Amino acid sequence: MRGFLVLWLKEEKALFASPIAYVMVTVFLLIMGYSFTLALFVSHLTTLVHMFFQMFVLFLLTVPIMTMRLIAEERKLGTLEVLLTSPATEAQIVLAKFAASMSLIALMLALSATYAIVLGVYGNPDWGPIFSGYLGLVLLAAALIAFGLLMSALTDNQIIAALLSLSVFLLLWIIDEYGTLLPSPFDTLVVNLSLSTGKRDYYSVFHRLADEAVFKRVMLVCAINNMPGPSFPAQYSSVFSVASHDDVGDPFAFDFNPKPPAEWGAPGIDLEVPWLDRKTIVATGNSFAAPHISGILTLILAKHPELTPFQAKTVLMALARNVHT
Repeated sequence: MRGFLVLWLKEEKALFASPIAYVMVTVFLLIMGYSFTLALFVSHLTTLVHMFFQMFVLFLLTVPIMTMRLIAEERKLGTLEVLLTSPATEAQIVLAKFAASMSLIALMLALSATYAIVLGVYGNPDWGPIFSGYLGLVLLAAALIAFGLLMSALTDNQIIAALLSLSVFLLLWIIDEYGTLLPSPFDTLVVNLSLSTGKRDYYSVFHRLADEAVFKRVMLVCAINNMPGPSFPAQYSSVFSVASHDDVGDPFAFDFNPKPPAEWGAPGIDLEVPWLDRKTIVATGNSFAAPHISGILTLILAKHPELTPFQAKTVLMALARNVHT
């Protein structure tokens, strides 16, 4: 254990004696600070979920820089043989380098936690997604660092080690694109290797289920994504896609939008919503607008249960505020 602590302190000194650590932390906080400010004051999103994806992308790009020197530099300088002949075991050497890299990740995430503190002081956020998001980022960083450490052990050139790590990380990011080219069950295995999937082919099952629901006269009311990008299943024409507007005076006031991505607009900006312990909070999001359309649709169906989804859309369009104006 003592050998591990000595090596860990050595790696910590080497890491923070280099300007790379400080540059990485500074760039990370600048990008995350800008994103948090933009989301909070412009988009009125009291959540960190969108920031977690951005942290995920930054880790893909920065971890190779962090891990490229861990063993490659030791081999190039000829100090690896000294380490291997020291009283410390090989496992302790690897774990010390891994722990030192994780400490930098932990520092970056701890500093970014100030955004969550700000939300907690001035609002009442849902802490479950925040805690689970940070846990997921820690586990992701641990996996990336472990692989970057492996790449650093395969060469004595730091640039090559970084390029190898970055290439594999990017491959794991887009590997789902090749999943459809393989027969079952290998397609599922390849897709599960992906760090993030955005391939629209994998949303076809939702489209089919949405169509089946429509033909069974099931009304599907879906909020569109709060952030730019594809929104499923709200993007399908068979569902009632909803976005938020800032008119909270009349809960029955809603708008019709003839262009995608959202057909309907309802109150959902700076809206007072029920919360824990019989309290309320002021929140913003398309998910808060969707219940308004659901409620109005329920009142219509209570009087006219024979309506199909397409007929119900026609009635809603006739009742929309902006259609009459």
